[in-house]
Amino acid sequence: LRTATWALPLYLLLLALPVLPIAWAGIKLGHDLPMDYTGLAVGLSLHSVYVSGAAFVAGLSAASAAIIVITLALSNMCVNHLVLPLRPLQLDGSIYTQLRWIRRGLIAILILAAYMFFIALHGSQGLMQLALVAFTGVLQFLPGIIATLYWPRANRIGLLAGLSGGLTIWLLSLLLPLLGAPHPELLSGLYRSLWGTSEMLWGSATLASLGVNTALFVLVSLVTRTSDEEQIAAEVCSMDDIARPTRRTLTVYSARDFATRLAPALGESTAEEEVDRALDQLQFSREENRPYALRRLRGRIEANLSGLLGPAVAYEIIEGCIPFMPGDSGKTEDIYLIERNIDRAQPRFTGLAADLDNLRRHHRETLDKLPIGACTVGADGELLMWNLSMEQITGVARNDVLGSLLDTIPAPWSATLRTFLESSEESSLKTEVVMDATSRWINLHKTLMDGSGDGDSVILVEDVTDLEMLEEELLHNERLASIGRLAAGVAHEIGNPVTGIACLAQNLEYEEDEGEIRHMAQDILKQTGRVTRIVESLMNFSHTGSGNGDTTLAPANLADCVDEAIHLLTLDRGARPVKFANDCDRELVVLADSQRLLQVFVNVLGNARDACDEYGEVTITARASDDEVNIDVEDNGCGIPPDEQGRVFEPFFTTKDPGEGTGLGLALVFSIMDDMNGRVQLVSPIAEPPNPGTRVSLLLPRTSYGTAFQV
Repeated sequence: LRTATWALPLYLLLLALPVLPIAWAGIKLGHDLPMDYTGLAVGLSLHSVYVSGAAFVAGLSAASAAIIVITLALSNMCVNHLVLPLRPLQLDGSIYTQLRWIRRGLIAILILAAYMFFIALHGSQGLMQLALVAFTGVLQFLPGIIATLYWPRANRIGLLAGLSGGLTIWLLSLLLPLLGAPHPELLSGLYRSLWGTSEMLWGSATLASLGVNTALFVLVSLVTRTSDEEQIAAEVCSMDDIARPTRRTLTVYSARDFATRLAPALGESTAEEEVDRALDQLQFSREENRPYALRRLRGRIEANLSGLLGPAVAYEIIEGCIPFMPGDSGKTEDIYLIERNIDRAQPRFTGLAADLDNLRRHHRETLDKLPIGACTVGADGELLMWNLSMEQITGVARNDVLGSLLDTIPAPWSATLRTFLESSEESSLKTEVVMDATSRWINLHKTLMDGSGDGDSVILVEDVTDLEMLEEELLHNERLASIGRLAAGVAHEIGNPVTGIACLAQNLEYEEDEGEIRHMAQDILKQTGRVTRIVESLMNFSHTGSGNGDTTLAPANLADCVDEAIHLLTLDRGARPVKFANDCDRELVVLADSQRLLQVFVNVLGNARDACDEYGEVTITARASDDEVNIDVEDNGCGIPPDEQGRVFEPFFTTKDPGEGTGLGLALVFSIMDDMNGRVQLVSPIAEPPNPGTRVSLLLPRTSYGTAFQV
């Protein structure tokens, strides 16, 4: 089309250029033949058979070409706009054959009608006079065409009134006189009074008919009301705007359904052929089920049927066989299709349009290359955007999912995104996505683009797999560092029972009394159990968090977990000798991972001990409500300055001297509590100086034995 805008006018100009020298030659010759036959007159005056023959062949070719082109165009117009809207096709045969014979019949009728018109003229008019009459008739549509595009007040009644007046004058003054009717005296007198002559009748008739047409069109449009539909159409034309494609929901869900739906209107064979043709043109497969692709397929089929049956019939067939969902307003624009159309039209943009397109591309590239995954989901579940980070995180290419429904994208991402989209939460942190061989940890965030509950949603996907693995590694390293600090105490704790076992074993060698032997054996087993308990505590403490990151929540006795943490801390002989008081109810059970909860208590109690002096006290109490347990760890240490309390849970932040702490303890406590659906709170000071103290509150779900699940 872009090429045709300049190539076709140039082609017509080149065709018209020979008219000027031929007309000049005819005028110079002063021959008696009509001007239409100037080419033959030139050949006769030159007594040249070749020039006369060439002029005859050229005239015959032009006449036959005009008949062929005009007849074919008129036959197609009559089929599309007159015959098919009134006469339905028979579906028991080939529609293509029926259309072909209808067109052939119309071609014969049109040629016969043209011949009858020629007979009626008796050869009294030349081609130039007939062309001027036809040109004047077609010219009556000019006011309506211009006003429809640029005058919002124009309406249908004014257009019809102007056409009626202009065509009436044209009929009486130009067309009927061709057939022998006398020219109206009123019009002839009017022409003489206005222009002083009636010799140039066609020019006067053209100006008069066009003037009456325009005047009636303007006056009637001004005094009559423009309908709402006409007003909208006029405003769209005045703004030089185009209709933007809308995203609506079809009643079919795959390309295979199109042929079935179209069969009642087109016949099975024709429906299959038209659907296959549209699929080939769009390069889609018959398995296509993306809503975006189905909308394009529907539009392509309607366009093809418009060329075959006419736009009115094609629209009626498509609307009847493949309608959109009832109640679908179609107010949401088809962003993906608009993007494709703009990209194709980009080379033609200039000026402000080019600047706006460059701005659009800049923002699109910014979204596309964000280091965080971003996708847009329509209210109907259709994916409208899928950037490069989403491709890298999910392993799903954008061309495979754009325009698809959210439920059709590969697992497990469809279920993950759908569940989050339907939830009331705006963020979901550390969501695990289990794939075939690996797992990914992601943070999800969402927002509605228009702020309402039925608009498009934007989902941000942040890959925190590396961070999660780093946290697990840091947790494990912190635990191993704690074990290193406990090494001296472990040696002392294990050394005492081992020495006792050795002494009892030596005495047992010389003992003969069975009762005494039994008593010594029980002592040995008691000391062995003590060693076993110490080793198991250390093993459990060191292995926690070294697995795959799963947190198994199960009922855990709170007091027992605190006791074990205190026991581990007492193994560190180099630490300050503070007094630990476990005042927790022995019957309280919390829902937690017992081994990770042990790590929490070791870090919290260890920090409380380090904050106290040599005679410090650390008290652990618990309060229970219906569904939650609040564990308070209080110390009488130095407290935490107010300006540092907001940073104590940040990784690598510590108030201890260099080399005495990593700054990971409370950060890991916060992470573990979040994984176990718990919370951490801190209050400092809780008493008067010089020992203001600190209270760390741990809140965990309350439960009973018999409950367990995986998160």
